[in-house]
Amino acid sequence: MDRDPEAGSSPPPPPNPVRSSSPPSGCRSRSGSGSRSPSHTPSPSSGSRSPSSSRLDARPDRRLDYRPKRSSATCATCRTRKVRCNGARPLCSNCQRLGFPCSYGDDAAAAADAARPDSCHAVPRRRVKRACLTCHARKARCSGHLPACDRCRAQGLECVYRPGKRTARASARPAGPDVRSPRSHASAADDGCLDSDAALPDRDDLTTCLDESFEALIGRTFDHFFRHVHHIPMYSFLHRASLMAQHAAGKVDRSLLLALVGITSCLTDMGPAVREYGDRCVDEAEALVLADYTRPSTFKLQALVFIVKHRILSNKFASAFFLFSIASRFAVALRLNHDNPALCFLAQESRRRLMWALYCIDSGIANGHRDCALWRADRIHVRLPCNERNFEFDLPQPADRLVAGPDEPPPPPRHAEDVGSLALHVRIFHIRQRIVDFVRDALVSPDLGPADLEAALLSPRTRSGCAPTRRASASSS
Repeated sequence: MDRDPEAGSSPPPPPNPVRSSSPPSGCRSRSGSGSRSPSHTPSPSSGSRSPSSSRLDARPDRRLDYRPKRSSATCATCRTRKVRCNGARPLCSNCQRLGFPCSYGDDAAAAADAARPDSCHAVPRRRVKRACLTCHARKARCSGHLPACDRCRAQGLECVYRPGKRTARASARPAGPDVRSPRSHASAADDGCLDSDAALPDRDDLTTCLDESFEALIGRTFDHFFRHVHHIPMYSFLHRASLMAQHAAGKVDRSLLLALVGITSCLTDMGPAVREYGDRCVDEAEALVLADYTRPSTFKLQALVFIVKHRILSNKFASAFFLFSIASRFAVALRLNHDNPALCFLAQESRRRLMWALYCIDSGIANGHRDCALWRADRIHVRLPCNERNFEFDLPQPADRLVAGPDEPPPPPRHAEDVGSLALHVRIFHIRQRIVDFVRDALVSPDLGPADLEAALLSPRTRSGCAPTRRASASSS
């Protein structure tokens, strides 16, 4: 019914409990002039609303993402790891699959106890904070364990982690006199209780010198070796391109890499404290070779040559004397003193150079004592090494023998550039050995004369390094 327009002066009637609820905005009553109805003006009695009206007023405030509270069906372990839990009892699927302790503590104290690192329910992180350099380079999964991850430990590789920010800050402090290798640093940092990755940057002081990783050190070693050391005759049996390719494929024996670091740091300046680290690398390389000496290989023999030379340069002659005997046995087992036509030129030349390097080392160790000599020229049935340029570029070249056989014609004269430095070195050692042998015989038998010397130098048997034949009858006459 229509209301009197003058009724606005009189107080409004008390609202009806049912009709006083505000209708939807689209159904509000309007006057002819579009003004609000007086019944919608606020009144003192509007504060006392019925329960039904309060529920209706609260409906617009609700959101679609509102969910009713449900009982907790997540175990403390899954709550700590912030993963979905299926709520199975007594073990949920996640804890059963990963072998984690599963407990359904509904209170907050149980969840807080499971989240503590020192608790027996502490959950190790499934994703490591960082991977080692070897696994990162191979794009392989790394376990992140110290001192070595599972993959490097299984394959016998050097496991090195990149130093963190805290380690770089700590390196700015004055360093002590002891500079340890990456493996020794990692071994000292590992106390068997590293279940959390948060402590890794504080514990792994992984430095050789100035936070240098082993892989970076190997790259510097290759550069220094082939630039400054490789041209020395007794070290020229490695082919740079082949070695780099095999190292990139992961086929180079670790003992050879360690021996290379040791001999290069001994002969060149690779930075502060690298020489001391190289000495430890040589010790480790020797241990690796001796631990598997029943299976000789070319890599192990090359490592032994570097180790023997390092022992000689370090004045450890007793160690060099006995290690060289093992290297000679390796050469005999591999038949390096015989040519193998089935191999390519590069492999044959590398084997020849390795064999003649053993001959030069043996000549220096024996020093004229025939009882101490293990290699004589007549026992080496391979030709002399070719020119270094042809060896580097894999260009086959015919070479001469150190001692021509009785039925072989004398070799034609060659130009100086056709003869390599290692071949000249071998000939010099051979001449020196013959002179020392004759001098010792002359000291034992003073009755030898110039004719004996001439016969010793011109005899084919003496050219091969054997003892000169004593012509007692000619001497007595």
